[in-house]
Amino acid sequence: MTILRRLIIAVLALSLAACGPLPRPFQQEKSRNNALLTLEDGTGIVVLQPESELISDPESWAEAMAEALRDRDIPASTNHGNAGSRYLYSHITEESSGNRGKSVSVLWDLYSADGKLAGSHTLDMELTSDAFKRAPETAIKRSIEAAADKLAAFAGTKPRPTRSIPGYPDARIHVPPFGDAPGDAGTSLRNAILAELSDSKLPLTGKATSKDLVLLCEISLGPDEGGTQKATIFWRLRSLEDDEELGVIDQSNYVPTGSLDGFWGPTAGDIARGAREGILDLMAQLRADS
Repeated sequence: MTILRRLIIAVLALSLAACGPLPRPFQQEKSRNNALLTLEDGTGIVVLQPESELISDPESWAEAMAEALRDRDIPASTNHGNAGSRYLYSHITEESSGNRGKSVSVLWDLYSADGKLAGSHTLDMELTSDAFKRAPETAIKRSIEAAADKLAAFAGTKPRPTRSIPGYPDARIHVPPFGDAPGDAGTSLRNAILAELSDSKLPLTGKATSKDLVLLCEISLGPDEGGTQKATIFWRLRSLEDDEELGVIDQSNYVPTGSLDGFWGPTAGDIARGAREGILDLMAQLRADS
């Protein structure tokens, strides 16, 4: 099936006042009537960063668990939630462990959207705090993978309804890591688009197979133009089985020069929401052509 759609999303002409605030970048124009856009809140998991002196990089810790859950087909992110989201907390402490003395223990608590404890899992790292701090990244990742197996047992007990992709009923969508992304877009924007796709009930996977689709992201920042620069984002949906591009969603806007070189903050969510509408429009067009 050869279908190539180019959807121009949020191409806004901004009037930049010298002393006035900039409009929200990439804000989506009012969408057309599309039944696929009327969606209930999703029930993905937001993995919160731990507050512990034993963790030198809490952001990477939380993202590693979110990635592990996504690999198990459980929608998860670290910085984006909604009214239906569940929240996963991790508590890292050093506890007495029998004859071995003190050992680092990790308690994972999963809370439902209404604040009720849905399940817990405790992992004994069998390491002292000093050894835990010096542990290689691979060892920490293995422990998170082991915890994710346990968490998935109760986090994914209720089958999560998803929409099939027109023309690709057995396919899921894989969002690979962003290469050469400016600032923290590789984390913040990727998490935001995963959360938006999850909320849209689209089938996701952390590991793609030949029958799946991949959503690629390309970010381009133009030169400084008197304090602003043009930022352009391309989302490309490709079929691995057919090795063809099914559609492209373009987003473009002028932003303050250098504003996307660091923390993206709410901008990531704004961009992801605009991209989500373009992706759902593409799904509707695929349905019409199937």
